[in-house]
Amino acid sequence: MSTITQIFNSKSIVRTAAAFAICLSLNQNTFAEAHISGLFHFNYTDGQRGADLNSTYVHNDSLGFSIGQMNLFVEGDVARNTYYTGEIVSDLYTNNQEERPFRLRTASVTMTNLWKYKANVEFGKFDTIFGTWTERRLPIDNPLFSAPLAYSYKVHLNPDGGFVPPAIRNIGNADIRQIGIVGPDITNTGAKLFGRLSNTKLSYAFTASNNSLSNSKDTNINNALNVAAKLHWDADHNTSFGVNVSQGAYMNSLSILDPLSPQRDATYGNVVGATRLNTSSYLQTLIGGYLNYKYGRLQMNTEYISSTYQVPNLSDDLIADAFYVEGKVNFTKEFFGAARYDSLAFNDNKYRLNNTLAPTKWDDNLTRMEVAVGSYVNPSTLAKVSYQSTDFDLANNRKDFDLVSGSFTVVF
Repeated sequence: MSTITQIFNSKSIVRTAAAFAICLSLNQNTFAEAHISGLFHFNYTDGQRGADLNSTYVHNDSLGFSIGQMNLFVEGDVARNTYYTGEIVSDLYTNNQEERPFRLRTASVTMTNLWKYKANVEFGKFDTIFGTWTERRLPIDNPLFSAPLAYSYKVHLNPDGGFVPPAIRNIGNADIRQIGIVGPDITNTGAKLFGRLSNTKLSYAFTASNNSLSNSKDTNINNALNVAAKLHWDADHNTSFGVNVSQGAYMNSLSILDPLSPQRDATYGNVVGATRLNTSSYLQTLIGGYLNYKYGRLQMNTEYISSTYQVPNLSDDLIADAFYVEGKVNFTKEFFGAARYDSLAFNDNKYRLNNTLAPTKWDDNLTRMEVAVGSYVNPSTLAKVSYQSTDFDLANNRKDFDLVSGSFTVVF
């Protein structure tokens, strides 16, 4: 055990991953052998990512090389009808080493074919059931550069202060955007019930987990659970569609709004209503629908998501509506082209902070267009080049962003 202790005391990313593999091997006499696979993503970018979750205002326009991410996947059988899965990931987007160690993205145990309806139960930390992006989130499966805006864009909300007023936004290059609509890990910690209704094309999934989808946590911090439901219909081999809903509390605290807190910031205003002093009172509600379609060499995916936030320092709810449609054409077995149209709209010009007379804007509507071509160098390696343009609904293109990226993704 001294060897394991030395490995865990090391700060090396490689040794951390090795320690995880050693721990898995300790019980090989009891459990089935673990199967380990991985993914390595290397890219070059030149341009700006805007308010994406994997960037900041300070470092979002630098050109250069980066190891976008590295993943290790672990799975194995525990017993008949019971298996475990896990994913270790490192996102190397910043120069701050403290922000990029290997971390456990998912870790769960699944029990299958339970009861007479042959339902399945998964508990631990797992991919969210909302939408279908989790099926294409890895660079080897995503034909474009980044995730759709609903899964990658940060909005003007502070999980400790609610609505972010313009006075705070305009302080230098401070990155006050902290949470998005869904993400950034697209995971939930809790329990999931899922399965397919017998003799039908309808499948279902229900989850109870910590916090909201926009601010999911490994441990519950606001005394509220997120509940989500999904219904999915496989019309035929080429067509599927579904609907999903989710609701959960997204606030971490009310420290910025509490007059008795040393973190109090009067610029954010006050909590509206003396009876709403609990973080569990402020919910994020999502509704959405999606369609997946294949025809010959063409693959299409589209999704609509509407997110409503109850905000402590506003009397009105904040609403963001996201829509995207993306397509991929396989010109040959190895070579493909892809494109995505992506939009994010905010219900603006109606918010009055501290009962002021002038309405305050929440955020700027934006549209993102992206095109890419890619080729499988071999069955395990994907080379890809993409161009992304983000257009904000402002005069004189004051906040528009453009990005060119080239990448290699290897699975092993």
